[in-house]
Amino acid sequence: MTAMSLADYSNKMVSEGTPMTAKALYTYLGTSKDLKLFGGAAPIECGALAAYSSVCSYIFPFAEYVAGGKVIDLKGFEAVSSKDLLP
Repeated sequence: MTAMSLADYSNKMVSEGTPMTAKALYTYLGTSKDLKLFGGAAPIECGALAAYSSVCSYIFPFAEYVAGGKVIDLKGFEAVSSKDLLP
């Protein structure tokens, strides 16, 4: 998911007139607010915990497949944070 998110952010940067460079993307990630993982609502929080500086998302939804091939969120587990569970 993170790779798709980076591609999405890159496309947004270019559409706003920012040249696509690694440094520009790094700056975008560090200064943009309310970034979400591609296709979902989990916030991007790269480096939010020093011990896991390369992790960019700590929110995980729990879902299940139901009849007809649909996927539904499990009530009460739509956005579980792993931050409090990590050592």
